[in-house]
Amino acid sequence: MQNTTTYKTFLELSESESLTKGRFEDFVREVLVVLARELHVSRTSFWLYKPYKEAFENMQLYDYNLDSFSKENAIWQKEYPKYYNHLITNQSIIASNAAKDSRLSEVMDDYLIPNNISSTMGQQVWYNGILFGFILVEQSGKIRKWEDSEVIHLHIALSYIIQSYNSKQWLARYHPEKMSDGDLSEFVDKEKEEMRKKLTDHAFYASHNIRHPITTILALVDLVKANWEDRENYESLLTQLKIETMNLDETIRVMSAKIELD
Repeated sequence: MQNTTTYKTFLELSESESLTKGRFEDFVREVLVVLARELHVSRTSFWLYKPYKEAFENMQLYDYNLDSFSKENAIWQKEYPKYYNHLITNQSIIASNAAKDSRLSEVMDDYLIPNNISSTMGQQVWYNGILFGFILVEQSGKIRKWEDSEVIHLHIALSYIIQSYNSKQWLARYHPEKMSDGDLSEFVDKEKEEMRKKLTDHAFYASHNIRHPITTILALVDLVKANWEDRENYESLLTQLKIETMNLDETIRVMSAKIELD
């Protein structure tokens, strides 16, 4: 564990050297300290999502009362399936009374009770359309009813974390000589793999679902030319051409919606 020696505000975080120099883990620590002190909560933490391990790994946990950092055990899908699935399928957890919240029942004995946690609030963190992690705020002792302003503070904190990681990625790509700490290569590799799978899926969809109506339309155009003077066939071909064009339009709409969802 390591003590903190400085205190910044959210506004001052924008000028942090850790942010500008791409020191992601150091900056996350700064964010957690500011969040804990702004909200006067017992603990703040950031968890990295590792889908290939089916786990959320604790990157940093700040204890406000001890003014120190530590790390908790990972949240494994095999050990806490309901809680894990809730973290990946729901944007947030806001539990003023943690002991009575059914979403937290699996972690009650192993996590909440040993750490005397009475209230908790958390939010998913996304980067480039991929679930990246989870930021968590915890209160020990007396039950705490979370206010809207405190939820806003949580969103500000996670936006800083996203900004920091984006800065780190930019430096790693364009100015690797300026990088001064270890990177998150595991997450980057996973992100690239996810993107490759999406592109492959879109290419497959396009080749199978768009090529057919285009081929049919081209064939119909040739037939229209060949039957220019045969009025009956000409009208029938035009009708079929319109139908195939509408099918192509619908296919493109579906593909566009699929891309937006991904």
